[in-house]
Amino acid sequence: MIRRFLLLAPVFLFACETTRVEYRKTPAFYSQMADVQGLEGGMNRDGTEIRFLPPAAEPMEGFEDPSGNVFRMRDQGADGVISLNALVPEHVLLNTLACLKNQEYQLLWDEMVCNATKQWYEDEGGGEKVAIEFFRVNRQDIVTMLMRMRASLNLQEVERFKLDDGTIRFRLARQISHRFAFSELDVGWEDGKFVLVTIR
Repeated sequence: MIRRFLLLAPVFLFACETTRVEYRKTPAFYSQMADVQGLEGGMNRDGTEIRFLPPAAEPMEGFEDPSGNVFRMRDQGADGVISLNALVPEHVLLNTLACLKNQEYQLLWDEMVCNATKQWYEDEGGGEKVAIEFFRVNRQDIVTMLMRMRASLNLQEVERFKLDDGTIRFRLARQISHRFAFSELDVGWEDGKFVLVTIR
């Protein structure tokens, strides 16, 4: 048996092949296309495997907004009043996550929830009180979803697309969504900023 093993060993050594992997940066224009999830790699003719790196994360705040002011998602005035700002849909995701983690339900309702959703709560009965109770009761499940979305924004685990009415939807990919109580976040544009439409 020992002799047989020694005779076969060289065959296994010569059968091993090395694979060359080349990492490439995702082109900047590609990441700006709203409905595109990411480039998939492939194989060159010479057998080199191509893998694309996710685009570098852009700073989410601290830049100059269109009016020339330094943009902050969360801004506190001299009077102590906090305002939440959202120039891109991702800001709504991050503001909502921060408010829920800090249990700032009233701030979330006042600053991030869209008027149509507020009206829906009024029409259904209970209004603001019922909405805040929804956030309070489901806080942990919503935070879990939003944290996963935040971590996966540049990966294929979060779909981001526009609905016919202009609403932007973030949705956890099907292969992982079954593990979460909530899997979708809808964002709309209202009064000069993006706002929260619904969580489902």
